[in-house]
Amino acid sequence: MPNFVGRNPVASLTTITRKRLHIYPATISLSGVYVMDQDWVFYFAWIKEQPASIFLNIGLFPETPDLTLMTSCRVQIEMNHPRDDGLSSSEEFESLSALEDHIAETVTKAGEVKFVGRVTHGGQRHLYYYAAMNADFDARLQSAMTRFPDYRYRTQCKPDPEWDVYRNFLYPSDREMQSVQNLKVLGALRDRGDTLQSPREIDHRVYFNTTANAQTYSRFLRSNGFGAIEIFPVDARIAVDFSRIDLPSEIDDIVYTLYDKAVELHGQYDGWGCEVQLAN
Repeated sequence: MPNFVGRNPVASLTTITRKRLHIYPATISLSGVYVMDQDWVFYFAWIKEQPASIFLNIGLFPETPDLTLMTSCRVQIEMNHPRDDGLSSSEEFESLSALEDHIAETVTKAGEVKFVGRVTHGGQRHLYYYAAMNADFDARLQSAMTRFPDYRYRTQCKPDPEWDVYRNFLYPSDREMQSVQNLKVLGALRDRGDTLQSPREIDHRVYFNTTANAQTYSRFLRSNGFGAIEIFPVDARIAVDFSRIDLPSEIDDIVYTLYDKAVELHGQYDGWGCEVQLAN
């Protein structure tokens, strides 16, 4: 049986579907402990026509809004050595990590404050927290920043009972979520010794509500070099399975093209998978 890695972040299990072995990643916290509300992911976006790197705990989404933490707090830190594109540099990695860890430890230690994510963009790092109304976030932050006098910062807290900042600004769109899931599969491949630089057959699946749309999509696939196209019913929907030889390292551009066309035809892109290729 081939060592096949596919994506579906909902559960931690291994199952065989069609001719494929899917390995579903578990929800793991940063410390490696299994926690249902901890699912930290990276994804990239564009903010004001500049690149942004977003690190977010998407595992909190089902529990939001949390009515015990109704204040959104943003800590804006001016990076001292950003890259030319405004993202963080390797030169500043250690100091930024130490700063963020100390802030998180200090402001959350007494409870009533939760760290939800960060955005790196435009030479700044923005840390996002949710706090209880009586948490005195500013005082806690001021205490934490005394250890880092070389960093300029500002903070803004505002009422956010609906968790609008988290749900509608930080949380990835459906399209951006494709990149999040791609990174999970790529990580699973790397964990198994794959360098991602060997072309191989990559399988995909898309669902539609009508056979007509599935057939239109299959014509689009053929015109873009995809093969092994199968159209078949799954419950109340029509599935389209297909594949093409590609590089996993280029998967984002491939998936965005497939996703956008599926959405145009009122379909749902379901994911991709491929065999592990070990380095010689």
